[in-house]
Amino acid sequence: MYLNDQLIFEDLDLYREKLGLEKDTFQNSFIKKGNNTLKLVAKGRNENSPQANEPGFDYLKINPQ
Repeated sequence: MYLNDQLIFEDLDLYREKLGLEKDTFQNSFIKKGNNTLKLVAKGRNENSPQANEPGFDYLKINPQ
């Protein structure tokens, strides 16, 4: 996962066996004023996922420092 072309997660696995709230955090990345770009790059799949071709996450929360 990249934020404004800066790598923020190298091997993030979004698979969860059960629905629920999971928290993955990162620091030392900056949100700039105006438009920002978040890019997900699929590198493979979790073998436990029955629908590995449907990656995603429910929401992204940004906390100002």
